[in-house]
Amino acid sequence: MTTSPEPQFLPDADRAARAGAFASVAGEYERGRPGYPSEAIRWLLGGEPLEVLDLGAGTGKLTDALLRAGHRVTAVEPLREMRAILSELHPRARVLAGAAERLPLREASVDAVLVGAAFHWFEERAALREIERVLRAPGVLGLLGNAFDTSKSWVASLREMLGPPAIQTPGHWPSQEVLREHFAEVADARFPHAQRVTRDTLRDLALSRSSVAILERQEREALLARIDVLWQGNEELAGAGDATLGWIAHVRRCRALRGDACSEPTRRGERAAECWEPVRVDAEAVRPLRGEVLRPGQGPEQLIFDADEAPETLHVAVTVAGAVVGIASLMREACPRAPAPGAWRLRGMATSTPMRGRGIGAALLARCEAHAREQCGRLLWCNARVGARAFYERAGMTVVGGPFEIPAIGEHHLMCKEIHAPGARAGTC
Repeated sequence: MTTSPEPQFLPDADRAARAGAFASVAGEYERGRPGYPSEAIRWLLGGEPLEVLDLGAGTGKLTDALLRAGHRVTAVEPLREMRAILSELHPRARVLAGAAERLPLREASVDAVLVGAAFHWFEERAALREIERVLRAPGVLGLLGNAFDTSKSWVASLREMLGPPAIQTPGHWPSQEVLREHFAEVADARFPHAQRVTRDTLRDLALSRSSVAILERQEREALLARIDVLWQGNEELAGAGDATLGWIAHVRRCRALRGDACSEPTRRGERAAECWEPVRVDAEAVRPLRGEVLRPGQGPEQLIFDADEAPETLHVAVTVAGAVVGIASLMREACPRAPAPGAWRLRGMATSTPMRGRGIGAALLARCEAHAREQCGRLLWCNARVGARAFYERAGMTVVGGPFEIPAIGEHHLMCKEIHAPGARAGTC
């Protein structure tokens, strides 16, 4: 017997029944389900503490990883039985009853919304509207799910018994195309990790599936008996007290809110998150703001960078009423401390003082990173002012080496980010 997966597209009544079945297996869910690796959380959110919403939090598998990473967590979960376990295990989290389609949070109240193994239970459009409402600019939406690492034969057999996790079924997440209507950047990554399990853990994992929880007792017992036979009959498992179950965390990161939804007024009449569209300009257009923000008091020659006029260099700007209020430049240049092919350097990123804190920097950075990817880039790097370190970390960049002084400008960190070149898979890079 192979159980049916937990699909996105169920009739509303069936989906409600399947989702509600988790109430009867909350304990099994906590004991049997894997958590999420710290590397995935850092890739999503960077290294600075943020206000994070764990949406569809269950018993707190993702909440646990977020708290260990130092973030401040609000966990929203509709089922009382799940919330009871979450509250007991993670007292530092703020735990609220609620649903993705109607969040119990005020507008622009969190820096990031993360969803672990739950989005396939949401009504997509309503959930995305609510997520946009509660995110503050620039905003991060992170989607996570665990898939079996079937490189071991017994894990492949277990997957055959249980069926694929939701992460491996069609429609488990909104598509990249849909998400790009809401966010300037959408990227995917995978992170291997492992869970120590016993035979009882595998039984709990099976029972924690909604498709198993709704089975008649005789069918459930037959499935559990097959798991017992697997444990007893496999060379690696037979006679062992525990074993290592490999998982691969699939992660989708969406950053920098944009689109019509984020420019609408909020319900309370507050200013909504603004959406910026950087445009390509020439080098002359970015130099006045370089002088105003980055190199005040320096002569015109100090505002000219060596590769400004190179054919491959990209200069982008955000304008308001014809005035340039944000700038960035992207140049093909090797990174001195992290040699790698396909390196692109971000330089001269600045926002005019009255416009800071409104998401312009995030939009500029996303535009430059997207351009580097389109050019088959593999590494994005910059010399970041010490005070801007947290901003770049939220964008997934990491510090390489110690701080250093740039004369007449100040102390900096070299920061890097490996980027995926889409063309590489198509054979064009």
